[in-house]
Amino acid sequence: MRLISCIFPVFFSFFSFAQEYSFHRHDMFLTLRSGYFSNLYNGSQWSVQVPPTSLQFDYCVLDYFTSSEHSIGAGIILNYGQYKASYEGGSLGIDYTVYGLGLRSDYHFYLSSRNDVYGGLMLWYLREDKEPFGNQLQIPDVALGGLKLAFFAGWKFYIRKHWGLMLEAESRVAWINAGIVYRFLYNDFTPKR
Repeated sequence: MRLISCIFPVFFSFFSFAQEYSFHRHDMFLTLRSGYFSNLYNGSQWSVQVPPTSLQFDYCVLDYFTSSEHSIGAGIILNYGQYKASYEGGSLGIDYTVYGLGLRSDYHFYLSSRNDVYGGLMLWYLREDKEPFGNQLQIPDVALGGLKLAFFAGWKFYIRKHWGLMLEAESRVAWINAGIVYRFLYNDFTPKR
């Protein structure tokens, strides 16, 4: 019982409401993230050489949307990853280098000044560079590039005023993403009147 009485205030403090929410209009966010469990390159023949690693930029387009607690953002993401498809015991296959460019739109729900929960849509363009090894005539070519639509939901927790951690689930390039966030607050760069 004592443990529960200690845990409850700590848990509640993470999700307690505050006067200021975490995604204001004109705020900008820069995120370095890494993804795990790809939806595109999975199966027994696939191995990940470099997990999907991304640099993401977000901008708050509109706040006070429907209530003082919600906001809308837009962003762009650049992605890089390397995969290997191996066949016949690894003696032949294809090395894939994948480059991605994504456009994002997200809807943010206010929890507190430290918590930012959001969900949205992303349109990916994936480009693959392939390098076969072994007998190329026996290798099945898998073309997974092109335009891809993805849904995502995530949570950002701010440790400091500008620094935070990000956890996001996404339906296309990587199911689970984790990263470090730096936010440029509009009020920090606006002259005081």
